[in-house]
Amino acid sequence: MNKQSKKLNSKTDSETQSFGRKIGASLRGGEVIELIGDLGAGKTTLTKAIVQGAGSHDHVSSPTFVVNKVYRARDFDINHYDFYRLNDPGLLSNELEEVIDDDSSVAIIEWGGSVNSLLPDSRIIIYIKPKSENEREIELLIPESRKYILENL
Repeated sequence: MNKQSKKLNSKTDSETQSFGRKIGASLRGGEVIELIGDLGAGKTTLTKAIVQGAGSHDHVSSPTFVVNKVYRARDFDINHYDFYRLNDPGLLSNELEEVIDDDSSVAIIEWGGSVNSLLPDSRIIIYIKPKSENEREIELLIPESRKYILENL
């Protein structure tokens, strides 16, 4: 599947959060977002901003130990997965498949290697690469069907 690429350089946490809020504001439901970056790259920080931008006031934290957290946004739920500690998602595969197939929810996935075969080609992929303590290089790969995400960036 062809994907459009957009690269952004964020010089501060504030810029990264602003970028995430813009993504969140453009979500319609049905999106799957895969976040790729090393430990400490800012995946959870970006997720917090996406969730805020989607209209949620829920507290966002890394679901590393619980694997999944659900946040209520204005028009849909956001399911935040972190598969860092799982080599095999087991029963969570069924839950993830249901969320991915649900157009009335959004899935944000960190450390998706163990579920890569379940992730749709139509997913949005966001690479986060730290350049310094606060500076990030962020690259989005957006499928044609989700190009509306790029409109406000």
